[in-house]
Amino acid sequence: PVPRGAVLTRADLALRERDTATLPLGYLTRIEAAVGQRARRALPAGAVVAPGALERTPVVRRGQRVILLARSGAVEVRAAAVALADAAAGERVSVRNLRSRRVVEGVAVREGVVRVTL
Repeated sequence: PVPRGAVLTRADLALRERDTATLPLGYLTRIEAAVGQRARRALPAGAVVAPGALERTPVVRRGQRVILLARSGAVEVRAAAVALADAAAGERVSVRNLRSRRVVEGVAVREGVVRVTL
């Protein structure tokens, strides 16, 4: 079993052959689609996992101090900022630049890092 809020690892998951006629619509068919995601509710051992049972794990949290990255060609600029919302990798998030106090929108790329496009 996987408790509510746990982040799924490969060890938590297994592919099983099932009769699709008995399964609800929308179930995961690849282990990679679930690894790294958080269980929205407890998942019993052997349960078929549907996308709605999972949520992406935030790499940026509201109020967290983050590194704001901006690249233009070979030039990279870094600045300190504060995230204004939670965001998983690949999701858009607003951040406040600590120096200029301006709010900009970027994409969470990894733990504590947000990239903006110039």
